[in-house]
Amino acid sequence: MSDITEEDSSSSLFSPSDCHSHSLVRDPEYYFEDGNVVILVQNVLFKVIKVHKSRLSKDSSTFEAMFGLPPETERVAEGFDDDNPVVLGDTSGQFRIVNLVRPHEIIKASTPGAGHDWSAFERFCDLAQMVHKYCFRSTEAWVLSTFVQWLKPTRLIPPRISTTATTGLNSNGTATALNRSSEHMAVADKVLLERLRRILELSVLCEETELHNAIVQRLQEELGLPNADLPWFIMLGEHHNIPTLTGTAYYALMVQGQDRWIALTKEGTLSNPQLSKLHYGYYALVSLWEKYRTMPPVIPSCTHYGHNCRQRWQTYWKDLMKDDHIMAKFPADVLGRLEMVLSQLYSYNGIMDMHQECRSLAVSTIKNMLSEAKMNLASNFELSV
Repeated sequence: MSDITEEDSSSSLFSPSDCHSHSLVRDPEYYFEDGNVVILVQNVLFKVIKVHKSRLSKDSSTFEAMFGLPPETERVAEGFDDDNPVVLGDTSGQFRIVNLVRPHEIIKASTPGAGHDWSAFERFCDLAQMVHKYCFRSTEAWVLSTFVQWLKPTRLIPPRISTTATTGLNSNGTATALNRSSEHMAVADKVLLERLRRILELSVLCEETELHNAIVQRLQEELGLPNADLPWFIMLGEHHNIPTLTGTAYYALMVQGQDRWIALTKEGTLSNPQLSKLHYGYYALVSLWEKYRTMPPVIPSCTHYGHNCRQRWQTYWKDLMKDDHIMAKFPADVLGRLEMVLSQLYSYNGIMDMHQECRSLAVSTIKNMLSEAKMNLASNFELSV
């Protein structure tokens, strides 16, 4: 039996009955002749010694139950030798991470918070999957909390290409270099989004609420950036059933106008059902704004002598709905119009004759309307059954 020289890239899994029909190799690092448990992962044999066995058995993990089983009496016990290994359905690289899971070994690659170094990312992802699969509870909690820390700084992204190389070029050369830079930046953004997607999938797999909330918040930030890939966010939100993400993405694309929707559908970036949802959401939000326009939000009755604030508020609302800036907004842009209303209220234009307390109540009412509209965005794009 030969030693392995590089990790087998095959994803095929082995069962005990397969062991003799494949060419098995011993891991050059983690096959210890004085070990006492042989483990087969893909076509790679590991033989762990007592200290590794203890580490695998910690935390009430699956390995603790496995190694705690009574010895076989009628046949050779699994893990006794190369011909009778314990067989695991993982990749050899993933098993190495679990076998030698020590915080300092993974942290030494640094986290993205230090110089935007993402070199440890893939290893952390594999580690999260494996410790969850084999129930290493405390290690899983540590790994997932590390992901939360990675997500806290705003716009942590992989290093991007420097544009300083364009200095001194002629106009055509500069344009070419900047175009190349933009292409590299686009690639960097795609890499970032795929990493965020994988963190989201890990949060779903591990059912970790704090990480899930953190990654959704981060995705919302990315979604709000100029030139965000909105169909990608729609796909992600629908796949993982995240209404806040889906609703925000559909809304952001909707306000770009029908020509944009149709162009994306022709490109194949949007599906026909998604196009239908955009149309449905457009009409739903136009109807919602018409309701707001014709029915002034109700504020509590004024309790101050000499003030008829509710009546003045209704008159002011009717005048406000004719404001040129508000009317110029995209017809279905309910959020943009409500924000414009708020800006007018903050300046107190036209409502100075209302009591201060009533003006504050009016502002609070519009804030609540805006919050409710944001919370229910996704429901506007749901097709009726």
